Amino acid sequence: MRLNALLDLAQLKPEAVKLVLTAEDGFVGEVAVADVKKCADCLMAFNNEGKVKSVMPGMPSNLWIKNVIKIEAK
Repeated sequence: MRLNALLDLAQLKPEAVKLVLTAEDGFVGEVAVADVKKCADCLMAFNNEGKVKSVMPGMPSNLWIKNVIKIEAK
């Protein structure tokens, strides 16, 4: 699913400025909401095992997170 579509469904509050993605192993990645909104190709995708991963073309590798269990808007 495109991350922008997911954010639209979540109806982010206007004061949300960053997303915090947390992985199953505790790894955390943060990205500005503004950067995500500019990224038409950023996705949340399922891997072959049914777990969720972030696919963030054009963004740093630390935002390509495997086994995402939580996304928070702050």
